[in-house]
Amino acid sequence: MRYFFREQCVNMLRNPLKLKDGKFHDMRDPRVTIIVLDKNVGRFLLQVNKMCIPQKVVKILSLKRERDRIRTLGYPVEEAAYACSGKRCSPAFAEPDRLTAGIRRFMENLNRKDKMD
Repeated sequence: MRYFFREQCVNMLRNPLKLKDGKFHDMRDPRVTIIVLDKNVGRFLLQVNKMCIPQKVVKILSLKRERDRIRTLGYPVEEAAYACSGKRCSPAFAEPDRLTAGIRRFMENLNRKDKMD
């Protein structure tokens, strides 16, 4: 397994509370679940890995081999990705090209809600 970090991401991991924009340190238990056909895994991972979210966990579930598990977890059995933090999750992102922007919007909305609570 290889890890590729931009300098900015490495700095965030070393000093997670010193972020200037405050977008990442408010994420609790950040995770991305990708439900995908095997041939499209790379397209979704490419988009997820463009974003530096310290301590994120990416879970990949195969539509061919893990249909029962997908149902048990409560996800629709269709190709999509979901971003979650704590008990809040984003809507489904069915197109990999929209995933990065969708996760950014989810994080911004999450930060706004936390500030209002």
